[in-house]
Amino acid sequence: MKALTLWRPWPTAIFYLGKDVENREWLPPDQIIGERIAIHAGNKYDKDALDWMLVTFKPGTEGVVKLLTTLKDKDVKGAIIGTAIIDGWCRPVATKSKWATGPFCWKLKNNIILHEPIPCKGARGLWTVPASIAKIISDRVAMAYTCSQCGARLACGVVEEPADVSDPEPFI
Repeated sequence: MKALTLWRPWPTAIFYLGKDVENREWLPPDQIIGERIAIHAGNKYDKDALDWMLVTFKPGTEGVVKLLTTLKDKDVKGAIIGTAIIDGWCRPVATKSKWATGPFCWKLKNNIILHEPIPCKGARGLWTVPASIAKIISDRVAMAYTCSQCGARLACGVVEEPADVSDPEPFI
């Protein structure tokens, strides 16, 4: 499984604020189009991102409170927080997404939030997730469900243990 490390708060925006593209200076490799990748929340925080969101979306007082609360409550660093399928790419002028600034907009779809972030060292560019972590992610994604309250796709990490296990641990 491949992954992208994003400066915060951009990963939070993907999973909680409807960010539907990832802006890159380079095209996605052909082999990841249509593939699910991990989204890693890096340790760095992009201080200009919040200003950009406030100017771009002009959310009003209630919206600003919601935006700030979401970014504060959901902010995680140094961990994989979810996955998304790379659904192709476009230039900013070819999409209606307010998130598109380019020069290349990687289209994201079928985002799945990991209920429990998975601590992991990130890297620059597109990187390969260690096999042991990729297995955990795959297992959780396979059990993803849609939240009835918010409509988000969640992967809680609950694992069905074999019937002969007497006292199973419910979380990975």
